[in-house]
Amino acid sequence: MKHSLLTYFRYFFGILIILSCVSQKKKGEYKGLSKFYHNTAAKYNAYFNANELLNLSISKLEYAYKDDYSKILAIFPYEAIEDVNFEKPNLDKAIEKVATDINIHKYSRWVDDCYLLLAKAQYLKKDYETAEGSFEYLINEYQPSKLLERSKSLKQKNVKAIKKEKEAKKEETKKETKNRNKKKIEAKKKAQKNAKKKKSSKKSSKKPIKELNQDKAVKEVEQENPIPQKLTKKKEEPKTLTNVGSKLFPHRPAYWEASIWAAKNLIRRGKYYEAEYKLLEIQNDPATFDYLKADLYATKAHLYLNTDNVDKAIPDLKNAILYAKNKKVKARYAYILGQLYQQLGRPLSSDEYFTQVLKYHPDFDMSFHAKMNSLINKSLQGESEESLITSLERLAKDSKNEEYESEIFVAIGKIYYNAKKYTEAIDYLNRAIWSPTSKPNIKSDAYYLLANIYFDQAQFQTSKYYFDSTLTFLSKSDKRRPMVSKMVFNLKDIAEQLEIINLQDSLIRISGLTNKEKRTLALDIKNRKRAIVVPNDMVIPEMNNEKVLRSPMLNRNSSVLRDMRGNKIDEKAIGGVKSTFFAYDIKAANRGRSSFEQYWGERILEDNWRRSKKSSFNSLTNELEEKKDTVEKLEIEEDLAELLAGIPSSAEEIKLAHKKIQEAMFLLGVAYRDKIEFYQRSKETLEKLLSRYPETERQADALYYLYLDCLDLKDQECADRNNSILKLRFADSYYAKLINDPEFGKSLMNKKNELEQGYEKAYSLFENQEYEESHKILQALATKVKADNPLHAKIALLSAFCIGKTSGKEPYMAALKDVIANYPGSAQESKAREILRFLRGDKEAFEVVNVVELQTAKFTVEDDKMHFMMIVFFDPPAKQIDKAKISISDYHLKYNKLDNLKMTSLPINTDDNVFAILIRKYETKTQAMKYYNAVQKNREEYIPGFQNFEIYPITQNNYSAILELRRVKEYQAFFKANYESN
Repeated sequence: MKHSLLTYFRYFFGILIILSCVSQKKKGEYKGLSKFYHNTAAKYNAYFNANELLNLSISKLEYAYKDDYSKILAIFPYEAIEDVNFEKPNLDKAIEKVATDINIHKYSRWVDDCYLLLAKAQYLKKDYETAEGSFEYLINEYQPSKLLERSKSLKQKNVKAIKKEKEAKKEETKKETKNRNKKKIEAKKKAQKNAKKKKSSKKSSKKPIKELNQDKAVKEVEQENPIPQKLTKKKEEPKTLTNVGSKLFPHRPAYWEASIWAAKNLIRRGKYYEAEYKLLEIQNDPATFDYLKADLYATKAHLYLNTDNVDKAIPDLKNAILYAKNKKVKARYAYILGQLYQQLGRPLSSDEYFTQVLKYHPDFDMSFHAKMNSLINKSLQGESEESLITSLERLAKDSKNEEYESEIFVAIGKIYYNAKKYTEAIDYLNRAIWSPTSKPNIKSDAYYLLANIYFDQAQFQTSKYYFDSTLTFLSKSDKRRPMVSKMVFNLKDIAEQLEIINLQDSLIRISGLTNKEKRTLALDIKNRKRAIVVPNDMVIPEMNNEKVLRSPMLNRNSSVLRDMRGNKIDEKAIGGVKSTFFAYDIKAANRGRSSFEQYWGERILEDNWRRSKKSSFNSLTNELEEKKDTVEKLEIEEDLAELLAGIPSSAEEIKLAHKKIQEAMFLLGVAYRDKIEFYQRSKETLEKLLSRYPETERQADALYYLYLDCLDLKDQECADRNNSILKLRFADSYYAKLINDPEFGKSLMNKKNELEQGYEKAYSLFENQEYEESHKILQALATKVKADNPLHAKIALLSAFCIGKTSGKEPYMAALKDVIANYPGSAQESKAREILRFLRGDKEAFEVVNVVELQTAKFTVEDDKMHFMMIVFFDPPAKQIDKAKISISDYHLKYNKLDNLKMTSLPINTDDNVFAILIRKYETKTQAMKYYNAVQKNREEYIPGFQNFEIYPITQNNYSAILELRRVKEYQAFFKANYESN
């Protein structure tokens, strides 16, 4: 018996193995045991392991991402992290596993899940273009309606489900009708009883009371239980498929989850309208599973935050909290809601959500920031600053919050800033900057607030320095960066002109001093420079050739030692514990002095005091000290001469200094007006110029700008007064005609505008080798010219030329790359490419390829043919090709592991030392261009340290043509026309 059972089992498993070996059927479905095997193996083998890898990668990405609580938190941390290279190997493994799963178990019910996992992995790798294609394929091919069309068993199952549902609805309708009729009969009987009790002797033509009461009762019943209206019979469509498995082993289609993740990918690609349409479609689909709705609403909120639509993001975040199961996720969404309401100036609502965060018991980091923001909300609601600041300082003193000290100082600074108590705000913001716990994001916030404080106080020079510091610490993705950059650029001219005015004024005053007074002043400046000790990360403004440093930790008029926060340091205590070092014990030091004097007597404080004969030793020491003194005196004299060198000593030099002040004052007045639209300060500066220098060469210019300032300040009397002076003194001037002669203004429209004149002036300066002046004018023009103006590209290229003349090769190449990136298809882009190729070693870069040469080369367009990647090196140093191959291999291992690329190197022209590396292979032009574009974005990582190479996708036939020509200049023209232009 035992033998026969064993035999049966062997037969059974043999049949199972035979059936499972069939990878696919003609009809695209598995049957019986084969179906069971493929579905089970698909889920619990490769897919299971790939899913574990993907979830692990998401966890690692979330862990690696550090929240910046000074900004709106990211809804999806795994998506917000910028560098994901450390997780790409794991994600590639997951992709390999699901690709194998799809190939082996092609018609299992887990194929759509495999495609979803593959697309998710591509999205997490930030390969958004490829991910978009994967998501589109999945959504189109595996939507429920198509699953029904392809599967007979699912159709039958779905028909049965619909039939069962119809029968259930019929039974329900019958029960409702029966109950309604029963209630009607009961209501009639009740009405009859009431009618009998209320008999009336009067006869009326109207309905008897009995009937009226009956009708009334029936109406009440009908109102409570309305009879459904009869609908015209329509052919019912099949119910949406929500289970492609069985009751015992259910399986949900991946369609809905794929649509949500596809929307996330579209957001990253900037396709906001498409993303919103897809999300609304899933939201309105009744078949969308509840467990997906938290992610759905969170993705919608993510979309609206990316498009700065805060009002729409708020309700979706609230819905996301309702559907989310994980308390950590709920806390995150609640915290973001608190931040958004705070941003909108609604502290009560903000406080509600920050309080809600604490109920979800988040980690200590989020809990602390929620408490701190609640205190800030109270300040916005009008609570006294003193009590709030006391609470915040109490938080700072708590040892648990030591790492948050700098953030607390910034929060206190914000409270004082909101209350317009600028002195206190400045003090705390400086303490935040100098705190040992201060991080770049905290420093950027503190510097940004300080810059705004000084700007509000019209201290533009100081404000500019703090905006400079802000830019140093701001991350590249910070939304404030463009505005801060603009402020730095706009305030630069103001700061420069103020420095010129202050410097020349100081030099003129110093020129009136005696030689002795000048030397005394120079020595004082030199000693002050020595006294200042500056930390490495401090960004210090330079003014009047001195480093200016304002910090609570430094007090030049005090000998008190202070720490980085400006607090007094107990010199006898280290780390809060009294020092045991003997020299700090006054009593012990006095006892030691007494015992020394008793034994040795009173001794002069000198070296070698114990020697009886010190003459020879002292003579050598004295000689060295004399030499040292002589060197120091010479150094001091050189430093003093350098400090005193700029002081004007003749009448002509003093006159030149005054002329510099006049020009700077005029330019300052114009900058106040044009750069920051501060018309009052512009007016005051120009009036001061005319008052101090009534005969200035800039008189007509100043009067015209004063006229404009007065108009903007709505002071017509002031405008008329300056116009009258302008007409009286400069009747034939450009400005007088511009104001008073309408025809003259019209005629200017037919002439070159101011921008073109500015460009011509810059070009003229460049030709005259005045590169720095030319570059300054071009920078100013770039802010005024619109992006679609053809002049913009010309300005960018000429600016690059100026950089090349003043800053060297590397900055020049970087500027040329910017021209290529920002102005595709323009003549300037072509010129920049030629120059860049020449700088990389291509001697034929400037040779023009004519039509005949291009036709002779016999290059053909073969978009659908196999493509290689050709990396051309112009005059490479020895062993560069080998080093380049190693670098490219490392790059492939990191970014193209699945592409299975092969490399070979060979010469193109040994006489000119032109070599190439050939990378095989890509099936089509589209795939090759994807590789090409990725390399262009990562040139420094592709072959680090080398610039003398170009990369081109190329077909085998075109590559053979290059080898015959032994040069690449013709192919460069062909590539530009047929690859880059597409």
